[in-house]
Amino acid sequence: LEQAVRLVHRLRRDHRPPTYYAFAATKRLRLADACAAAGEGLASFDVVLVVLADVIVIVFVLVIYASRYKRVPPNKAMVVYGRALEGGRGFKVYSGGGRWIRPIIETYEFLSLEPFPVELDLDRVAVDVGNPPRQFVPVVVRANARISGDPDLLRTAASQLLHKSPEEQSRLVGAVLEGHTRSVFASSPRGASDIAVAETVRMAAEADLSKVGIVLVGNVVIRRMEAAGPLDVAVPRGIVEEMNALTRRVQRIEERLRIARP
Repeated sequence: LEQAVRLVHRLRRDHRPPTYYAFAATKRLRLADACAAAGEGLASFDVVLVVLADVIVIVFVLVIYASRYKRVPPNKAMVVYGRALEGGRGFKVYSGGGRWIRPIIETYEFLSLEPFPVELDLDRVAVDVGNPPRQFVPVVVRANARISGDPDLLRTAASQLLHKSPEEQSRLVGAVLEGHTRSVFASSPRGASDIAVAETVRMAAEADLSKVGIVLVGNVVIRRMEAAGPLDVAVPRGIVEEMNALTRRVQRIEERLRIARP
């Protein structure tokens, strides 16, 4: 009753209709609801921030994983090294598939398994040195080689040829083929066919090349050339006379200097 009387006196004093206070109360309720909704919105925003941070971390981890996952092409082998791996070795070789490379503690290199050509043009190859007089012929050698895909030979190649370019590998194979070619020709009779010599050279060279993980692809082609070269070219008479005159002049100089000819 007292509150009702006070309200009546207030209405008379302020000259305001009763509906004014009803609208005011409604506004206060709406403001309170807005504040509560704002509080819930702030809480929801915090949750969104946490979820977004988790998503960013997951995406970052996936990007790092994808950048460090290396796939091995069919024509290559991947050598992973940097820490103690299989069998106590400091490296492991993968052919095919893929592997995740651990950051900082591991790194990798690729070995090409593609064939590379070996071309040799040898001069003065001695033939059948056991039967004088000695005969020297130029010899052409052609072959193809590559790093073996056999697991054992592949590990050998990884330890021997990891940082060697295909050109360096070709020179290595060429040196082995040259040595065996000269050795086989020196011990073979003069009538031996080039095919038989090539087969003997191939078997001897493969035994040595397997020690560095390389194999020969296909046959080795060896061909003896004529001493004058593969083409029969007529030498002009003037050049022959000049060469003979130069030879006689050199002989006279040697006689004056008392140089003994071999």
